[in-house]
This record gives sequence, C-alpha cells and structure tokens, in this order.
Amino acid sequence: MRLINKIALEDMKQVKVEAYEAFINQNPKCFCRCYLQTHTKSDVIVSNMAETFNGYIIKSISKHIIDMLEDIRLEIMTRLITKKNEMSAKKVVVCPRVQKRKLDREKDKAYMCSVYLSSNTVFQVKSYDDVSVDIKNRTCTCRKWDLTGIPCHHVCAVAGFMKRNAEDFVDSSYTKEMYLKSYEHTIPLLPSAKYWPSVELPLNPPPIKTGPGRPKKNRKKDPHETKKPEKLSRHGLLRTCKNCNEKGHNKSSCSKIAPQGSQVSRKRGRPKNSVAATQGNPQPSRASQQASQATQQSQPSQRSKGKAPKSAASQSQSSQGQAKRGRPKKVAKTKDGPE
Repeated sequence: MRLINKIALEDMKQVKVEAYEAFINQNPKCFCRCYLQTHTKSDVIVSNMAETFNGYIIKSISKHIIDMLEDIRLEIMTRLITKKNEMSAKKVVVCPRVQKRKLDREKDKAYMCSVYLSSNTVFQVKSYDDVSVDIKNRTCTCRKWDLTGIPCHHVCAVAGFMKRNAEDFVDSSYTKEMYLKSYEHTIPLLPSAKYWPSVELPLNPPPIKTGPGRPKKNRKKDPHETKKPEKLSRHGLLRTCKNCNEKGHNKSSCSKIAPQGSQVSRKRGRPKNSVAATQGNPQPSRASQQASQATQQSQPSQRSKGKAPKSAASQSQSSQGQAKRGRPKKVAKTKDGPE
C-alpha cells in the first residue's frame, strides 16, 4: 500500500508538476494513509468517533447547560460500568467486534497465499503479489498490519504456516485485558443543588466595556441572507457581462471594447425628444412642421426674386423664438422715453 502510493505520486509529478505541488501543500499526513504514522495503530482519517458521541448526546444538547451537563454525566457514568460488565462476562482474547468484522475476514483470504521461509522471523508470501512479513518487527509490505495492529491475510497465512493462532499477532490494544483496563475508572456521584454547601462569596458579572462610536441595533446579516425572506438570494451566482458575455464580472468593470453593432440598453418608459433624437428616431414638433410647410410654399417666390431659400432649421428657430407662451413682459421706460 505504501509503495503503490509512492509510485503514484512520482507518476503524478512526471505528468504535471503543478498538481503534485498542490497535493503536497495540502499536508497529506492528515488524510493520506501512506503518510500516517504506525505507532497509533489506527488507520481512521475521518471524525466518525466524534460524530458517534454527538449522536449519543443529541437529546441532551437542546436542554439548559446545567441539565445538559447532568444528562451527559449520567449517560457516561452508566455506560462505563455497563461496558465493563458486558466484556467481563465474555471468554475471549480479542474484542468480539474486532474478531468478527476484521480478523475472521482476513483468515478467510489466507488460503489463497503461499508462504516461503526466508529465516526464522522473515517470510515471503505470494498471493496476488509478493510481500515480505517480519514477525519480529511486526511489519508487512502491504502496511495494513503496521497501521491497524490487526493481522492481514498475509500474516494469517504465516500464522497457519507456523501452526499458531492469528490472535497471537493482534496488537495488545484490541485485547480483552486492555479493554477492561480502559473501563476500570468510574465517575463519582453528584448530589442535587439542594445538598450543595452554601458559599457567601459574591458572584458579580464581568464589567461591561463600552466600545467607541454609536452602538449598533441591528444584527450583522450573512452574505447570502436577503432583506425579503420570500426572495431567494443571488449568493454564489456568477455575473455575466453584457459586453463580452463572459462570467465573473459585469459591464462596468469590463476591460474589453464593446463590439460594433451591439444593442444599447434603453431606459424604461416613453423616451423624450432628446433621447429619441440620439437614438435616430426624431419626433419633430408642431412648430418645426409648420415652418417646413411655409418654406415649401415660399420657395418658388424666393427663387423668382433671386434670393436663397432659408433652411427649415433656421425658420423653426425664429418661429420658436417669436411664439413664446405667457403674457409679454413690459419694457421699462426711461426719462428720455423708450429706446
């Protein structure tokens, strides 16, 4: 197992160095079995033990802290003595769960192995591949016996070759004697608060420290929390740029030039005259329409006199300047009279 993983890492390094460096930077000693130490006698790389304890006290977590701690104390106190009595009644050498789930399965695979003697303590075992077993140093090339302390099928084949029991090669941490030793301690009893000794020491709360600035009344919301609970948040969604149609940014932060012929976004509602003129759809006013009609009627007379006709824009400007709404202002009179 160790050699296979080391070879796989070397192959990864030859194929792509960046992938190998990224794997090494993640500290593989915490999750890869080929880097685990052998003195722990466990190949567990997950937190199932803690999750099992959390499921054991799940009913007590919802209570008040004093009641929660009292329930946990009672559960653990009764569990210790129950487990000790159950194991004391059994006549076994190895713990029953280790014997049934792991060791017996390895014994069933041992018949496929062929054992060859190299010395009194070192053996060569052939099955799907060739491995070496050292019973003195308690090591095997597959590294399963080194990590867990439970004999693999190579060691079980060696035990049968030596006419010994495979239970003799199990680590001492899985034996009945060590199990009873770990459960020999008990938790002392604790009477209720009625029988606690009274203490006349004042218990004051810690002083309140007032921070600078105006205190905040509203709580800090999470980035994925919305103001309206009936609407879904857009947290985690990638924005799409309308300019280049790429994700990760919007049009305001886009560094690319807009392609020609792209549609210009228009505001909602009816466009104004100025906005319509910029978009290429001018809407002429009534005064400009009347001025254009007057110019068309006066063009023959102006051409006969030899005068150049005025443009429609200039006549519309003059007509717009003369026709002002409202009452005309009075001209201020001076002493000498109006100018």
